[in-house]
Amino acid sequence: MKRKGITLVLVVLINLTTFLTGMSQEAVTPFKHGEKVPFLGIFTHTEPVKGLDDQIISAGKLLENNHYIAGLTLKIKWKDFHPEKDKIEWQKLETLISMASSMGKLVTFALISGYSTPNWVIDSGTAKIQTKDGIAPVPWDTTYMRLFSDDVKAISKLYANDDRVTMVEVLGHQFRGEEMHAPNKDLFMEFGWSKDVVVANWKYWINLYDSLYPKKKLDLIVSQMYDGTPELPELVAAYFLEKCAERAVLQTDQINGREGGRIPGSGELCKKFSDLVPNCHEMVGSFKEQPERQGTVEMTIYNFKQMGNPYYLQLWRRDCDDPAYAKALLDVWEKYKEMTVSQMKNKLVKEGLYIEKSTWNMGNFLKNKQHDKTY
Repeated sequence: MKRKGITLVLVVLINLTTFLTGMSQEAVTPFKHGEKVPFLGIFTHTEPVKGLDDQIISAGKLLENNHYIAGLTLKIKWKDFHPEKDKIEWQKLETLISMASSMGKLVTFALISGYSTPNWVIDSGTAKIQTKDGIAPVPWDTTYMRLFSDDVKAISKLYANDDRVTMVEVLGHQFRGEEMHAPNKDLFMEFGWSKDVVVANWKYWINLYDSLYPKKKLDLIVSQMYDGTPELPELVAAYFLEKCAERAVLQTDQINGREGGRIPGSGELCKKFSDLVPNCHEMVGSFKEQPERQGTVEMTIYNFKQMGNPYYLQLWRRDCDDPAYAKALLDVWEKYKEMTVSQMKNKLVKEGLYIEKSTWNMGNFLKNKQHDKTY
């Protein structure tokens, strides 16, 4: 009995060592230009609308019940992580990371500022704007930059060399969530807004994360930015790829399976740079609650392949209580993964599953109040 017990312990230790080695390799293995990356699988995320205690409970249930999930993005509001000037929730962050990694999941970390900035920072003399979504600091305000950078640096001291964390999102010039979406630029004119100021600020955040996390993959979520500045996302992405070469990942939160004849502008940006870096994508909607908005699983995989260098797909958290959605994505990926985009299109056409153009309309969707605030 004793020998069997020792053998079991050794097997567990060997499996754990193998897993940790795999996580470490995924974090530090550089991407090679011109080569396709291996598909990592289906990820999901914690819900930033929930406090950290609720995120811990929710993530625990998810990881226990859905074995098709390969990775977890920790979306943490800055105001929840550092709610008071002298209070930082280190233990709750560690609980989330240790829980996910101990169950074999690849961990991505995101600290979200913008409208999720702590009140004590807002009240510390930062330049700020106010919209219907709340109050947010001006991204190039020096007080805000110093305080947010301090926390990013403090986190890096603990986790920059921690193999349990695979990837870190480059954040700092955001407002509502992780994407680049920004309020009306007129709100920032009194604070010196210009395209050069915006790009310079983005370069600051990219340089900061690059210097603090030299052994991690870095993730940049691309989207539309300030109105009337369609060139800015590409300028920022191009600098990111130049600075963080071989570690950079581009992401959109807009992939859908409604149609194949058109992909979002951010997806076109991923496609343009797909020979240089891989891309990953979070669903634009919920398969469960917003099926017309999200579209079909088959067309989602088709559009994923269209964007050139697929790394992983990220389901909304609410779609992960039922493992069927993650399994369906994996099944369709396995079915078509060896096909080129044109071959997959032809196959979908023959199967009656290809959709060239969608009849879905955002205006009607919003009018019917089916949308949901993620942040």
